[in-house]
Parts: sequence; structure tokens; C-alpha cells
Amino acid sequence: MNLCRVPLNLSPSAIWARNGITVAGIGNGTSGDTLNNLSFNYSIYMTHENVLYVTDMDNSRIVLTGPNSKTAIAVIPDDSNCSSPVSGPVDVFVTENYVYVGEMTNFHV
Repeated sequence: MNLCRVPLNLSPSAIWARNGITVAGIGNGTSGDTLNNLSFNYSIYMTHENVLYVTDMDNSRIVLTGPNSKTAIAVIPDDSNCSSPVSGPVDVFVTENYVYVGEMTNFHV
């Protein structure tokens, strides 16, 4: 089995916050389908603009949260005009122009 390991290159003087904050989901161990709930979040992706993309597999969506936000700022797909719904997203990758979503249910990207 080949495993890829990427060094973090943390400074020896790095300082960590004593208490973490919840930026997506309620944070009390329960799941749900509202904007402040997740159900089986499988992976995350952080952009250079500090927008966090979270795969919400059981709700078949990608939830976005911005810097200093305590709830979702957007959801993919936007149900109002979506012609290609997401089904069981397990991975997400974001470029300047595209959002790539790996799906478990449909077995495609």
C-alpha cells in the first residue's frame, strides 16, 4: 500500500487556540438538514479566500461557510435552478473557475 504524506511545515513557535470553534454544523453531535446542520460530512476544502467547502453526504449537498460565519453562506446545489443535482458527495476540490465534486452515489466527478 502506497501512502502519500505531506509535511505540514509548522513553525516551532506556532500558537494554537485553546478552544476550537464550530464553523459548520451545530457541534453537539447531532445531525440534520437545516443550514446550520450537517449529516455525514466527509471532506472539506478551504480556498485562499478562507471560504470553507464541506461535503454533506447524507443531505446530497456542498455547504459553504465564509470567514467569521457561524452558518452556511451558500449551498451547492441551489435547489431553485439546479439541473444537475449532487448525489452523495464525498470529496470537493475548488479552482478559480470550477468546483469539482466526487460523488459516491453516482460514481462520478
